[in-house]
Amino acid sequence: MDAKTDAEIRKLVAETDQIYLLNNIITADEMEELLIHNHTAQTIIQVMQIFNVEYDFAYRRLTQYNSNHNMQRLHNMSFLNMR
Repeated sequence: MDAKTDAEIRKLVAETDQIYLLNNIITADEMEELLIHNHTAQTIIQVMQIFNVEYDFAYRRLTQYNSNHNMQRLHNMSFLNMR
């Protein structure tokens, strides 16, 4: 993806997150927590809708998934480096 497309996508994501924040779908504290872990409001809201759960549970599941996914990626990278 080129830099222009990446910038356009990031702008759309930021605008979407702002809409969620302004409409009290997500709080400022929740938004800060998401941004720290590089999530978007759209991602967490999708998880909440798919599993019909509250924010805290959805956030824990998403963070756990990302942690497990990153650990698997690290494991795969270390395995490849051993070859």
